[in-house]
Amino acid sequence: IGKTFLDIGSEEGYAVFNALEKKAKFAKGLNINEAKDYDFFPEHLRPSKITDRKRNEITITQQFLIKEYGLEKNSNFKFEYNNIYNLGEEKFDFVFCFGVLYHLKNPYLALENLYKVTDETLIIETQGIKNDDYPNCRIDLEDGFVRHSSNALTILLKKVGFKKIKVLFDAYDSSMKISNIVLKATK
Repeated sequence: IGKTFLDIGSEEGYAVFNALEKKAKFAKGLNINEAKDYDFFPEHLRPSKITDRKRNEITITQQFLIKEYGLEKNSNFKFEYNNIYNLGEEKFDFVFCFGVLYHLKNPYLALENLYKVTDETLIIETQGIKNDDYPNCRIDLEDGFVRHSSNALTILLKKVGFKKIKVLFDAYDSSMKISNIVLKATK
């Protein structure tokens, strides 16, 4: 109630609409325009194994949801196309970054930028790798993504300035050799 919210990688904006239902003072959804701005290997755009999604399809869904939630006259939210490296000076009480980090060419710069725009709490969901004795990351040879262990992400989040980091979820799938990781970082 009364907090500001940023959802990076918001897609259709369900987290933005949820924040508004919970009486957020302002909520913003941020997506990249994949035709211009796919981050990891721009020369290849979106990997072929991932369903191609046109930005106009997401915009149409957002417009439908704005009507469904009765928000046509509400100015307490915004959707925009930008990337995690150009977040600007705006700050938010709560920042969500779901399914983005492992897609990035420079995840370390992204973590620094997330720190700069977060006033209170950051929640990150990402694909990672199994924790070993050493906090590590791995570049996947098939898709080229960089995946970190939750231990490595914890250290990196502390390095950029977050004071308290909690691993909320870390489930390793041995068949896919990846983990689904959710972390909460607070200032």
